Amino acid sequence: MSSDPPNWLPHLVALIVLLAAAVITVFPARRGADLLLMIEGVTVVLILLISAVVMYRISTGHGPQGQEFTLSVFRPAEGTGTSALFLGAVFGFLAFAGFESAATLGEEARAPRRTIPRAVIGTVLIGGVFYIVTSAVEVMGFGIRASDLARLHTSGSLYGDLGGTYLSAWVGDIVTVGTTVSALGGAIGCLIGASRMLLSLSRAATTKDTVVTRVSKRYGTPVGAVGVASAVMLVSVVVFGWVARVPVALPWAWIGTVGTLIVLVVYLLATATVGAAGMLLRTRRVPRWELVIPAASVAVLGYTLYRNVVPYPTGAAFWLPITAGAWIAVALAAVLLSPALVRRIGRRLTEEEGLA
Repeated sequence: MSSDPPNWLPHLVALIVLLAAAVITVFPARRGADLLLMIEGVTVVLILLISAVVMYRISTGHGPQGQEFTLSVFRPAEGTGTSALFLGAVFGFLAFAGFESAATLGEEARAPRRTIPRAVIGTVLIGGVFYIVTSAVEVMGFGIRASDLARLHTSGSLYGDLGGTYLSAWVGDIVTVGTTVSALGGAIGCLIGASRMLLSLSRAATTKDTVVTRVSKRYGTPVGAVGVASAVMLVSVVVFGWVARVPVALPWAWIGTVGTLIVLVVYLLATATVGAAGMLLRTRRVPRWELVIPAASVAVLGYTLYRNVVPYPTGAAFWLPITAGAWIAVALAAVLLSPALVRRIGRRLTEEEGLA
């Protein structure tokens, strides 16, 4: 008798994860954040402990399979072209894309003008160093030989496997559970940002009470927007998996890539038009040479986006740019078909921020 899990099990797990994220999102953001921070804090401590053990063993020549300390992990492999580097840059955007969604919690933060900038800057600085260090340890811990890198690429839990190899199996299991919770945290973060933004846009679009503008009387959170965002997320995953004819777990991972492609376009627009460049052109007090900064950003973002669609992905990944393009087309159509509504939303949001 086959021991493989039934086909419906991954869908059930995905549904449970999404429902759990939706329920936690309905609670005040601070409570959910406290719970996630405690769990992920333990995971980070274990990751740092494993990193220290890995670095000690490979530095003293005691790697379990001959692994050694080397700085070559920071040097691209021979034959790696510029296009491959920019293609890999998507992982950098994927790691940090959406961190600025902390700005959507302005109504729920006690001192938003102070705490939100600190959260954004801290994420970039602390998280950036953490990602660089741990990524290097992962590669050195697995090894730099072709067979070692093959094991790294097929690992479902990099630090879970390192913990099991360099310390004990139970340590690796704890880290794997912690990273699973981190994935739940990622889903919660997406729902928080999406629901708060959806609430803000809906209130600016109409003064009438709608499902989207419904706020919990007990918790003061946008329960209606959370429900709508959760439904859209669930439908996206199911439809994506059905169209591409792949297990449901893959669409969950692919949505991150789709989101990154969309964010790249948003960053391009924010940098090149209505954002930095537009502000510099309208402000006479700012030196014109500072236009070099948004111009360089546009070049990097544009080429990164280009390398992610050229050459065009094949196989099931064929649908990734199409899905991102479809969402962008929907947003563009809304702007073009309802210009008065868009202007009203922009005016009301500006008035709310006291920028009028």
